[in-house]
Amino acid sequence: MSDEPLNRAVEVFMWGSPRRSWPSPDSSAVRAEFGSAADDLLDRIAAVLAVADEVVPDWQVNDAFSAAAKVRVHVQARFPGMDAPALDALCALYSYTWSK
Repeated sequence: MSDEPLNRAVEVFMWGSPRRSWPSPDSSAVRAEFGSAADDLLDRIAAVLAVADEVVPDWQVNDAFSAAAKVRVHVQARFPGMDAPALDALCALYSYTWSK
């Protein structure tokens, strides 16, 4: 079952609102979009990020994009309610950060 509030909050957190051209965490965008529900959603996003941070890429065999794909699989296993756009947003942040 899809977790629509979390999915939308992850997208807003990663891309902003209005959408930026690059992923960058933005809790103020979540607060502006979700008002009183923002604190709970930000806590849930923090839990997603903590799970994503459990992935430690082997840079001998992974590039930023394959490492982000590992993050996707790991997070989706723990948060099955996350949809493709939310996972894409999360992976965009990781591949963007790791490729710098």
